[in-house]
Amino acid sequence: MSIENISISIRAWHPDGEHGPAAAMFDTLPISAADGVRRAEMPGVPRIELVALTFGDFTEQDEPSEGFAAALQEGLVNAARCMATQSPDLFASLRATGFVTDLFIGAWIDSDQIDLHLPPEVLGECSRLGLPIILITND
Repeated sequence: MSIENISISIRAWHPDGEHGPAAAMFDTLPISAADGVRRAEMPGVPRIELVALTFGDFTEQDEPSEGFAAALQEGLVNAARCMATQSPDLFASLRATGFVTDLFIGAWIDSDQIDLHLPPEVLGECSRLGLPIILITND
């Protein structure tokens, strides 16, 4: 498996480092624990963590790579459902005040390639909410 871990989040950040207004607006997003997503609790860039997986959590399965891939796809479909409940107006208002909003994908990989399949539902919701997709990997 080439992915060691992956995290997919909706972010709002400001080039000058001021995150307070975005954090306050993110607090108003209609999400709950039942959505399978969570507000990031760490300081810094306000974000909603949609998917967070570590390959090591699947090593006890008969086919760890397949289990990880299935969990990732399930997480992405769930993320699209959560994104569908959000108002594009909130993201547009953040951008109007100088914030950058995006769907951020961070993945730690080994020296192999990464095959990442983003379901059409995720792509459609990114378009509806005005979120570009940013992918960062490292090995």
